Amino acid sequence: MSSSRDAIVIGGSMAGLIAARALWDHYDRFILIERDALPDEIASRARVPQGRHVHGLLVSGFAQLRHCFPGIREALTADVAVVGDMAESLRWHQYGAYQT
Repeated sequence: MSSSRDAIVIGGSMAGLIAARALWDHYDRFILIERDALPDEIASRARVPQGRHVHGLLVSGFAQLRHCFPGIREALTADVAVVGDMAESLRWHQYGAYQT
């Protein structure tokens, strides 16, 4: 077993950031490797085509994020996030018709 207290996380996506947070209590230093320059403002990234899509998060997943990142709800809603009940508030268009 190595005595190194460094962790390397590849990718600055949500998955990479959550992985880094999961390792936070166990390592002294992190190296985050990301191939793209991250924008200073809110913007879609060229190599992340799904970044332009609407995203939803289940309640249990959001609870875990709030545990790992205290204040995340306030930070997200201050910028661009909308909090709501997707099952109640959205209509899905699939196979040529709205689903109920």
